[in-house]
Amino acid sequence: MDANCDRNKVLIAFETGAGEGNVGRTEALERIFGLDADKAQDNIVKNLTWSTKYYQSQYDLYVDEFEDVSDWLKELNGAHCEELRAALAGVIVMKSFDPEDQTSTAVLEQFSSIQGAGSFLVWCNTSQVVGEGTLDRANSTMARSNANAEMVSWHCSRSMNEYGEKVGPARIREIIDTHEWANTHTAATSNPALPQFEERQPLRTDNLAAVVNKLQKARQQYQSLDDDGEASSFAAAIAEEIAELL
Repeated sequence: MDANCDRNKVLIAFETGAGEGNVGRTEALERIFGLDADKAQDNIVKNLTWSTKYYQSQYDLYVDEFEDVSDWLKELNGAHCEELRAALAGVIVMKSFDPEDQTSTAVLEQFSSIQGAGSFLVWCNTSQVVGEGTLDRANSTMARSNANAEMVSWHCSRSMNEYGEKVGPARIREIIDTHEWANTHTAATSNPALPQFEERQPLRTDNLAAVVNKLQKARQQYQSLDDDGEASSFAAAIAEEIAELL
């Protein structure tokens, strides 16, 4: 596959079986992607449109299942899946996460090492009860190797936390909203003679969304730093990156 191909495919994979906290396929695909019950049964759904107030982008959705997430990730990172990885805008894994499991850290590192430059990676933790500390530690582990990897808890009583940050399914949609899609278009409203969509231009609103995303990940990493000097250097670096976005 051409290295310059459009990354316009999203892969979502579900844990099979009746494990604790498992989220139904139909429910997840409806809440994240807006699919109806019939479409949610397909393993490949082509020519979908991801829409926000500011842009639209065409994408294909691939749906998979796994029994052992480590084996599934090993297969996804294998040489025979190179063409698929080259076309992926992002990967979402729907699975419970047990921090007490001795293999949990290794699996998170395996997940965050999915080879796909610029792809978003979301581990959606389907456990019924998830402590904030569990999410912070998991995100800190993944951030060491991939800043685009994030764990999100599915079962949330509200869509925003006390810091004003989106959580649960709303956070997953926000991650997709702020992804830098290929061939993204914005509605042309000022001139009816123009085509329905024209190439999207950089928007300040997108920059603000990127700032929010950067701050969320920075908070998770900052909390994992013990050395004051290292923390100060990290804060200064993040401030410089945010200044470039504004």
